[in-house]
Amino acid sequence: MKIDWLSEAIANNAEWCNAIAASHGIQAQWKNGCWFSEKPMPPFYPNLVTVTKNADVSYELKAINHQGLHGWGIKDSYKTLDLTGHDFSVAFEAQWYGRPPGQSALIDASDKPRTGLRKFTSSESGVQQVMNPTQLVRWVEAWADSAMVFKDTLLSNRSVELLYTTEESETVSGLAMNISGQCVGISNLFGTTDGILRCIEHIVDQYPNRGVVGYGDEDEVARLSAADFVVLGELLVWVRNKLNA
Repeated sequence: MKIDWLSEAIANNAEWCNAIAASHGIQAQWKNGCWFSEKPMPPFYPNLVTVTKNADVSYELKAINHQGLHGWGIKDSYKTLDLTGHDFSVAFEAQWYGRPPGQSALIDASDKPRTGLRKFTSSESGVQQVMNPTQLVRWVEAWADSAMVFKDTLLSNRSVELLYTTEESETVSGLAMNISGQCVGISNLFGTTDGILRCIEHIVDQYPNRGVVGYGDEDEVARLSAADFVVLGELLVWVRNKLNA
């Protein structure tokens, strides 16, 4: 059976948002083709993700209007919504991307990256996973220094891993990953392209029968093109402009 990798990427991202919400003690709903949280979400995370192309967001928009929430975000996963009449504006556009299983390895048996990727030096360690609060603090500081997003409780979620590489004992690159359906989702990429690809190679080694999916801007897609990632579709993120009078 042919796998719809765009649907896999979107569903996985909704699961990732749900994992972040749960780590903050926020209960969300799955209904009408949407993932939805009426409670405020951490910075950078939406309150609603459309999971199906024909998702009905009328219930959620009524809840927004009732609460008068400012800065409330909607991830329009299929780029099909028009929310301009609901005091929303487009915050940014992005692209879903994916790498189906069965692609050629990023690094060959001699530990030499494929053409265009440099060999890792002896001062660089292999990929590691955040396992405790101390490592989480270092990962967060290397990512964006925003402790408001990643909580210790996230580490108990078995579908989630925070990966990183180090150089001279310093965390230099990394990403977050979560497992759902037929895929592994990646997000919150930071650091060098080499280090990020090293993390992705680790994921491919650990989950050879799963695709790797995510979303990002054109620069991120370009960085990952060396690892056989392709564009799956486009999305919009909408943000509520103001409170209702």
